Amino acid sequence: MNVVGRQMARSSATAHHHRQYSDDFLDATFNAKWLQFMNFPSS
Repeated sequence: MNVVGRQMARSSATAHHHRQYSDDFLDATFNAKWLQFMNFPSS
């Protein structure tokens, strides 16, 4: 579990370092969908 977690973190950091624009776009999209999902039950 720890090894897998470390590999995922390392690959994620590498991807973010080399493809910062793409990751920022994906993060923004994910955050927007997550906020929409979180707000759905209360609306």
